[in-house]
Amino acid sequence: MNQHNHDIISITVMPDIRMLPVIQLITQEIGDQLGLEKEKLLKTTLAVEEVFGYCLKMVRKEKDPSRITMTYRRQDASLHIITEHQGPQGVLERHFLPGREESFPLTSFEAIGLKIAHDILDDLRYVRLYDGRSRYTATIKLPPEFPS
Repeated sequence: MNQHNHDIISITVMPDIRMLPVIQLITQEIGDQLGLEKEKLLKTTLAVEEVFGYCLKMVRKEKDPSRITMTYRRQDASLHIITEHQGPQGVLERHFLPGREESFPLTSFEAIGLKIAHDILDDLRYVRLYDGRSRYTATIKLPPEFPS
């Protein structure tokens, strides 16, 4: 099987909500280039906003908040949007670990936002990397007619 894995773009932004329009624009441009239909692209953009907002809340708890890195990666027939930060974990990450149940009480705006993101995307997973980075990976399946 021919594997096509490559990063399209990676940006590191300050932990500031004013960076959201930049992330929205990049998400929309890449989705357009990869042939996502308009409705799926709008939903993907919303999901990415929710994940970014949650990560922003986590890093802002720190005295010196870390930057947030967004990597857009083409992997075979999918787009992976990876959001990483060096900030602390919150209480919601455990619901997005591989193999864990994703149903959890919707008791906060952040929980509702991440649940919406999970339901919109083809997959949303969380891992804590060996160096302490928190990583959310959103997976969006590309249209079958899009060449790999």
